Amino acid sequence: MYGLKEGEPLYPWLWPAPEGGMIGKRRVPRVDGYEKASGSAVYTRDIYRPGMLYAKFLRSPHAHAKIKRLDTSKAEALQGVRAVLRYDDPGIQWPKLSGQALVSDTNHWYEGMVGAVVVGESEAIVDRALRLIELEMEELPVILDVEEALKPDAPIMRPDVDPKSNHRPRFGPYFKYGDIEKGFAEADKVIEWKAITEHDVWAGVEAHVGVAECRGDYLDVWHHGQNWLTMMTGLRPYSPLNKIHLYLPYNGAFFGGSSLIASHHTAEVAVIAARRTGCPVKVLDDESHFVGGDEDARSRYYFKVGFKLDGRITAVQLRCYEAWVTETTTNKIYKGTSIPNIYITCDSAAYTKPFDQCFKHGCSTVRVTTQVWEHVAGELGMDPSKIAQINDGVEGHDMAYVNEHVKKPQGFDTARDSCKEVNELGKKIMEWDKKWHLPGTKILPNGKYHGMGYVSTVEWAHTVGTGGMGIRVNADGSVDLLATQCDGGWAGQTAYSQIAADEMGVSFEDIRLRPFEGRDGFVTEPGGGSQGLSGSSLTTVRASRKMKQLILEKVTQPTPLRRTLGNLMPSRPAFFPNKKPEELDMKDSVIFEKAHPENKKTLAQIAGALTYYLFVWDYTMAHTGRGGVEHEYGMVRQAHFVEIEVDPDTGGIEILKQVSVNDGGKVINPDAFNGQQYGGAYMGLSRSTKETLYFDPKTGLALNDNLIGYPVNVMNDVASIDCAIVETGLGYAPYGSCGVGEDGGACNHTIMPTAVYNAIGKYVDSEPVTPDKILKALGKA
Repeated sequence: MYGLKEGEPLYPWLWPAPEGGMIGKRRVPRVDGYEKASGSAVYTRDIYRPGMLYAKFLRSPHAHAKIKRLDTSKAEALQGVRAVLRYDDPGIQWPKLSGQALVSDTNHWYEGMVGAVVVGESEAIVDRALRLIELEMEELPVILDVEEALKPDAPIMRPDVDPKSNHRPRFGPYFKYGDIEKGFAEADKVIEWKAITEHDVWAGVEAHVGVAECRGDYLDVWHHGQNWLTMMTGLRPYSPLNKIHLYLPYNGAFFGGSSLIASHHTAEVAVIAARRTGCPVKVLDDESHFVGGDEDARSRYYFKVGFKLDGRITAVQLRCYEAWVTETTTNKIYKGTSIPNIYITCDSAAYTKPFDQCFKHGCSTVRVTTQVWEHVAGELGMDPSKIAQINDGVEGHDMAYVNEHVKKPQGFDTARDSCKEVNELGKKIMEWDKKWHLPGTKILPNGKYHGMGYVSTVEWAHTVGTGGMGIRVNADGSVDLLATQCDGGWAGQTAYSQIAADEMGVSFEDIRLRPFEGRDGFVTEPGGGSQGLSGSSLTTVRASRKMKQLILEKVTQPTPLRRTLGNLMPSRPAFFPNKKPEELDMKDSVIFEKAHPENKKTLAQIAGALTYYLFVWDYTMAHTGRGGVEHEYGMVRQAHFVEIEVDPDTGGIEILKQVSVNDGGKVINPDAFNGQQYGGAYMGLSRSTKETLYFDPKTGLALNDNLIGYPVNVMNDVASIDCAIVETGLGYAPYGSCGVGEDGGACNHTIMPTAVYNAIGKYVDSEPVTPDKILKALGKA
């Protein structure tokens, strides 16, 4: 079968990576590097179409309010305004967000879109017209806390959704494994505590934007987003899909969530405005920097954990509000531990909070594991990394079971222990065994507390995904990888080119991925991020092997007499007569006879002699790409370490050193892998120590929703960051690889409470860990 070499195992994770090529090589030039570094890359906000108009949303001045009167006449009369699209226009089918029309008569959170969209000839005209709109609103109740919203006497916040209750089910709404009561009965000790998170956002990324142009019955759309499939689905009400051309320009980073749920609405509104005005329209959603939140924002965690005195955990019970922790697919404490009894419930509510998105997704489920390691270690006076190692396992089973019942049957190396390897390497770099101490026991000569923080969990994504790849050999011997891929800053173009170059035997300089053309390519990286490469590398390998086999077959066959475009094309003898494909090979874009390498032809010579392109494609469904294996287990790990000083007088935290170690299984592009590690460390520590929106408790309005007031780490806040790679081959993607994109940011988001506890000997289980919280824990505030 194509994609499987003779004598090669069925499972793709056991396929060996081609040796001596581009896979695993450092200093490989990024395909998109020059464009981005030189400033010539075209981002969605750079798109300009002749005669293009601009559009923006009217924003509510209140956090929760309903329109009493909306007068748009002065805005409509302003010279240069082409249209004012009102919420009550019966001719407009507005897209939905959080259960209601995107532009409606009621907003349910700060900076909410309400009432109208103004379309004009320039941004300045649109801004002026928005100020001319007369808006009177009835203010509605404000609730900023999920638990307050769930109280019986709380005012109903969304009567349009449920007139009787604010309760909203959340992902399940529970997860259960084992017998939780039995687990507590077996425990030597049971502890309980509460952890909370505040509201952080993805401040600083390119704000949402969408451009649309109508050409008769056809529709061109330029999308700012990470998931082009979601965008195509959103466009279905406006045009037949075979008449839509979706362009995917470069984007100013996503970090996951700012693109998956809401960003496609700007393009949908651009379509509405373009249909109404007959002109191309660019919709600018400048406030989207700060509207929304991650899946962990404003969450509440109530833990009850039972454990043995040797550190073995027997039961974890969690009652949670808001956080995404009950999904089986993302539940890290289940997927990556041997804990035999787990029971998690999660509730949510309608209250004065915007939609959630999975920005730097995973921090909520990582937090569950981090908190458990920290508190159990604290109660026992143990190193938390030892607690992690003692309880390492998969889905309630220890590693002895995994070795016998998972690794052996699926061909994995039973000698590799990912948790042990990432811990040992990280501790060596950090000098952990020398620096770690019992909580609150080390005061430095400068009078500050010294602290060491730790977090470890499953590496993700470790699974095979659904994807497609087309490959075309051009007449000059160059090779195009044809795939639809959104750009989010990762090095997907480069990594896929590395894989295809090695598997085909083509020079890396001759091969390029042609992304950014929705409908013109195949379904590679529908969402990208941490699952992009692991999800789509299999189809890239299979398509590359198909193309190589096709080339080797073509060069051993004569070309018959045929007619092309009215011209009679002469027959051509085989390039390698009397040879079989298996007697040939290709390397560095040269086809040669294995027994006589001097007998060779370049791919350019062969492609130039043909009067047609060579083309193959491959499409792989996740469930069919696993070689018959029904279930993929999380056997790859990551570990992160941080060293800090805490000032007992100010509560200030100084970060001295951070170490991230990720098991990539088999790393395709080490430089890009390290880049994700560095970015994740920086952003995670920033979120763990500083980032939050502050709200007026009476009005519900955000007080620092701007790049001046929103606190983020800058260069002086970050010290040494050391990133290291482990390669155990324990992922399920080809070569045993797995992803890395979002997990470093998610893990480091949860690390600071562990470091602060180790420093001052007091728990500060509220993130971000700010100076006022530390002073309060020390009894000084």
